[in-house]
Amino acid sequence: MDIRVERFEATSILYMRRVGEYGRENNTLMSRFKEKIQGINTNQKTIYGIAWDNPQITPSEACRYDVALEITSDETIPEPNDFLFGKIPGGHYMVLLFPHFTNDVQKAMESFPAILQAKGYTMDGARPIIERYRQVLVDKDLCELCVPIL
Repeated sequence: MDIRVERFEATSILYMRRVGEYGRENNTLMSRFKEKIQGINTNQKTIYGIAWDNPQITPSEACRYDVALEITSDETIPEPNDFLFGKIPGGHYMVLLFPHFTNDVQKAMESFPAILQAKGYTMDGARPIIERYRQVLVDKDLCELCVPIL
């Protein structure tokens, strides 16, 4: 697994949200989101899966998960009533590159606490954990898990 640290700038996004236990329904939201953004050129864009809550301390029925697309202020958004608008917070993130398959995403989520500790980082619990899907990596069956660090 390739691991590095990146500084993210705050990024404007449009997104769809679901609230409930993390898992299979997140994939359903991702599929629905991709259908809704058909009118936007996404080949040069990044799609994010954003886990806002820690399921170890937040009741599963209250966990928030967003699927988002970075946008610029001059873009026309199809069916804007289907989307919310917001920002991904900037800051430093430990970025883990791994295969883009459901089991591998789960393994990355399970392994990052030990990696944080081994690298001497502390997770910033005020910012979300982000799955980053850049098209250049998705084309190679890869994605990134971005863990906010202090």
